[in-house]
Amino acid sequence: MNIRLDAAKLGQKFYNGRPCKNCGGIIRHTISASCVVCNRKRSAETAKRVRDAVRDALKLATEKGGNE
Repeated sequence: MNIRLDAAKLGQKFYNGRPCKNCGGIIRHTISASCVVCNRKRSAETAKRVRDAVRDALKLATEKGGNE
């Protein structure tokens, strides 16, 4: 019996799978089998990196007088 396949057949976006080796969470995305908790954390870290990079670029452009 494959829990992930069963969840997919039922149209579920998430399923309870094996505990994550990083955080111990058991809720996983059906489409990728990735841990929901770790995926959310990774997405937040990526968004912060992008925000910081854009902020730094805007600050640099403003300092150089690039108000265009």
